[in-house]
Amino acid sequence: MSENPLIHETILRFYENKVLLYPLYSPIALPSLLAGYIIETLEMSPIAYIDIEEISPLVYAAEGKLIHPYTIYFSPKHPLLVFKLPPDIDYEKHLKLFPKIAKEIVTWCNEQEIGKIIALDFMPPRNEKAEKVYFITEEHLVDDLKKLGLQPYTGVYLSTAGYLLNQCAKTRVDGIILRVESDLIKAILETLRKEEIFRDKLTFYQKMIDVFSKYGADLSALKRALNAIEKITKIKIPLEKLEERNEEYIELMQQLLEAISKEIMYKKSKRPPIYG
Repeated sequence: MSENPLIHETILRFYENKVLLYPLYSPIALPSLLAGYIIETLEMSPIAYIDIEEISPLVYAAEGKLIHPYTIYFSPKHPLLVFKLPPDIDYEKHLKLFPKIAKEIVTWCNEQEIGKIIALDFMPPRNEKAEKVYFITEEHLVDDLKKLGLQPYTGVYLSTAGYLLNQCAKTRVDGIILRVESDLIKAILETLRKEEIFRDKLTFYQKMIDVFSKYGADLSALKRALNAIEKITKIKIPLEKLEERNEEYIELMQQLLEAISKEIMYKKSKRPPIYG
């Protein structure tokens, strides 16, 4: 028995068919964008957060409200929970922390009797047109997901999400990875492949700005992802405000790439960059 008093949540035990959505890391933040949209649309509030000692003290604030960087959101209206990563986590930190986060998330979900964890990812289309949503899961769920119109994924999948599925296999929690085809991902990869033929990095980043201006947040891919989540959770997620998120996303990515471009120009000219 522990010498320290422990607090155990009970509110979630009254909900059946609980599912937690886990947006996987992406440098262009599409999974995180969709998670934020669901949190806002379903009027979710933070109910728990992960405290990781290796992380230097870090919090976010929105209009004076404290926001912990690794937070789980929930609304009493729905049996869906959403885990939210910080918006600016870098890839190296992600690789280091993900196994620890995955273990804590799955352990907590098991204690709270949450039946499924959906890990969300985006991928380039396998054919000319982006239109499919693939899944990777445990054998006993394959037929159920195929009946929902989702496609079983075949191939090597190199991702930290493997930690999540491995942890789920040790518990009563079912793990599902959703891989949503995206034209934006395809366009970005094609631009990356052409980087060598660009005269310099400045030209490359300007090309990337053009990509985000054209595709935005790839609303078609986001809608496919929401549709797949709806099929699995049986929860209706309104689409009316998705266009607003798209415009915010385009502006954010353009500002980021323009800032990088100005840094490059500064290094060339030795003159300080001017932002805004």
